[in-house]
Formats: sequence, structure tokens, C-alpha cells
Amino acid sequence: MIRALLPWLLGGLLLSTATLSAQETLSSVQRDLDRVAKEIDREKELHKQERKRAADFEVQKAEKLSALQNQIKVSQGRIDSLTREADKARRQKSNYRGQAQFFSNKTQAFRLALSASIKSVATELLRDFPYHREKRVSDWEDLAKSLEAGTVTPDDALNRLSGLIQASLDPARDVEVYSGVYSAVGGGNFEGYYVRLGTAMLAFASEDGKMAALLGKEGENYTWQDQKLSAGIKAHIAEAIRVAQGKEAPKLVAMPIVVSGANSFTESATDKELVKTDSVKTPAKSGAKP
Repeated sequence: MIRALLPWLLGGLLLSTATLSAQETLSSVQRDLDRVAKEIDREKELHKQERKRAADFEVQKAEKLSALQNQIKVSQGRIDSLTREADKARRQKSNYRGQAQFFSNKTQAFRLALSASIKSVATELLRDFPYHREKRVSDWEDLAKSLEAGTVTPDDALNRLSGLIQASLDPARDVEVYSGVYSAVGGGNFEGYYVRLGTAMLAFASEDGKMAALLGKEGENYTWQDQKLSAGIKAHIAEAIRVAQGKEAPKLVAMPIVVSGANSFTESATDKELVKTDSVKTPAKSGAKP
């Protein structure tokens, strides 16, 4: 009987084994399905996130593109504005260049006119009172040459010209005595002193008192006279020099003023001037006749 049941028992055992195996396979398949489902869900989430990032990127791209377009518009506006400003600047530059050339021509014309005027004054100074005349004429001529050469601007020339004019006027306002050598009209040199009253009078007296001279103007020229002076004029010249040197007390001394066209150097009421000799300058200088 056991042998009769054995096939059934083996069949049941095999069936039970097959059932267990099928259950395990089904569980494995279920696990695989769950894993695949999870993978699908994860992929869906990743895809969703990717789509969101793509959408955000599109938004940012649109925003940046809009901002860039606005910047391009602003830049183009600035370029147009700068182009207009550059055109305006070029026109102004051209205008200023024309004005600069105009003023340059005017400056050059003024430079030449001023130089010609200075030369004219220098020519007139040749007939001026012969006190440092050569130096004064040379200063004026040098200024004219500097103007023509362009080494001095008109503004600087006007400043220097003011100084030259003042230097020409200063001698007319003072009195001085200085030592020097006089060359006599008839020959011979005499050491002594010159006395000058502004630009109106210049006289000389030798140290030994033997020679006296007075500068006078005949026509357009200044000439020295030492042979037609009266004894009174000679005495006044010597006296003025002594007072200026401090050898005599300060006092008024009658000095001759030579009138142009006069034929003699005699003392009279119309050709002498009272000079307060205590105001006479006595610079320490010596030299030849001025």
C-alpha cells in the first residue's frame, strides 16, 4: 500500500516544490517590478526637474536677452550721441583753427607794428639827451629785434617796453654828480666831475678848476661848449659840484639852462635855474663823457 501511495506522495512533493518555486519567482518578479517602478518614478522626477531647469533657463535666457537688447539700444543711443558730439567737436575744432589762425595773423601783425614803433622811438632817442643814450637806444633796438625774431611775445614785449619807458623818464626827475673824463673841444682830456639836472642840464668841472663845460642843444644835436662860458657860469658849476660832494653846506646854487638856438652861454635871468643842491645824488661811478 505504501508503494501505491508513493507516487502520490512524490507528486505532491513535486507539486509543493513547484508551487514554492513559482511563489519565489513571482516574488522576484514583483521585486523587479517594484524596482523598475521606482526607477521609472525616479526618472520621471529627474525628467520633471530637468524640464523645470529647462523652463527656468528659458526664462533667464529671455530676461538676459531682453536686458542685452536694452543695453544694445542704450549703447546705440550713446553711440549716436557721441557721433553727434564728435561731429560738433570737429566743426568747433575747424572753427577754432580758423580763429587761431586769425588771431595768429593779428598777433604777427601787431608784433611787426610794435617792432616798427619801437625802432621809430629808438631812432628818436638818438637825438635825445645824451645821458646813457647809447645804452638806452641799444635796449630799445634789442627789444625790437627780439620781437621780430619771435623770441619775445607781444605781452612780454609790452611789459619790457613799460620798463624801458620808465628808464627813459627816470633821469628827468633826479640830479646827480659823478666823476669822469672830459674831452675838450679844442683837444685834451680833463679829469673832474659831471653834474646833471634831470635831462635839462649837464655840466662838467675839472678837479683843478681850469676847465668847465656845459652841454647845450643846437638844432637837433647836443654839443659841448667849453670856450664861451662866462666866469659866473663856471663858478656856479664848480660850486654846485662842491655842495653835492659835501665840501660845502647845502644851499641853492644858480645853474644855467641852455635854450635851444641860443648863441652864447652867458648868465642871464632867462637861462639859469636855482637848484637845491642838498638833494643832488652823488653815485660812486666814473667814466668818460656821457
